[in-house]
Amino acid sequence: MVGEENLQELVHGVEKRTALLQKEEEVMGRFYTQYIQKNSPAKYKPRRSPLKPGPRYAQRSPLASKSVATTKTRPPVPSLGRLSKSKIAKGRGFDKGRNEEHSVFSAYREFDLQDEDEQEDENSGFDEDDLDWDEETTLVAMLQEESPTSSDSDLIALVEQLKAPMSAQSSVLKQDLVQTLVPATKRVKEAHKIMEEKIDVEYGKGLLAFNEASKKVEAMCIQDEEDLQEIYVKHQVSMSAIPGGNALTFIVQTKIKDLFTQVKAAYARRDKIFSDFEKYLDESVEQACADLHSLPATVNQTINALEQKSKDLFKDTGGAAKSREKMLKGLLEKL
Repeated sequence: MVGEENLQELVHGVEKRTALLQKEEEVMGRFYTQYIQKNSPAKYKPRRSPLKPGPRYAQRSPLASKSVATTKTRPPVPSLGRLSKSKIAKGRGFDKGRNEEHSVFSAYREFDLQDEDEQEDENSGFDEDDLDWDEETTLVAMLQEESPTSSDSDLIALVEQLKAPMSAQSSVLKQDLVQTLVPATKRVKEAHKIMEEKIDVEYGKGLLAFNEASKKVEAMCIQDEEDLQEIYVKHQVSMSAIPGGNALTFIVQTKIKDLFTQVKAAYARRDKIFSDFEKYLDESVEQACADLHSLPATVNQTINALEQKSKDLFKDTGGAAKSREKMLKGLLEKL
């Protein structure tokens, strides 16, 4: 399921990206292209743009088709300027009047202009085709042109290529889940088994009952202490309002101190009782455990003694009554 969901998301993203690229190509990608010029209903008018001094670069869209780009023998090289013959002469005359440093570069400009004229002659047809697009009919044809519909073969091939890695990733994730969940499940089962076999429920109930009783006793003690503090505060307020209450206050404080001393002694006795109880309980538990461990041996000894007595009883036929009396006396003494 994880691999299929990732595959669907990837296909959806590819389709969305393809639609965006097609829309961008419809809006921007078809300007200055030879394909539109050839399909334009406008009448072809060969003309050239006016020459101006200064650098001149090729007016082409970066999204033009590759078929048009391959027809060009060599890309135009930007030069220091493109001038006609008359303007070259004027430029030479103007250069003579300038400083010596500027006249040195005029020869290089001449060679550069000659080279650019040759390139212009080679690419004249291309430039004329590219720049002849400013008619209204050309713009209408460009807007009416239908964008080529992209086939789904590339997307289908991409989906087919992604099946194998998605399946491999799915198997890896399943293996990780198995390696993670199986040990945890085993551990939970072992814990439940231990809880069912080794935990004493009655012992736990006894501990819970003891805990609840201890909490109740603690709450009672806290409540008594709060009551004593409240009574003490009220007594101090009442003694301060009575004339000559300082002596009474001293007496009351002394009594309260004695009471607190008695309470501390009671706490100490309580702690001692608890410690003695725990000690006696531990000793009783140890004795009970020892008795339980020695019980099988004692039972075996009693069984052996009874068997021996029964054998002696059957052997002695004359003193059967006496042996019975002795056996009964012995049993009564043991009990």
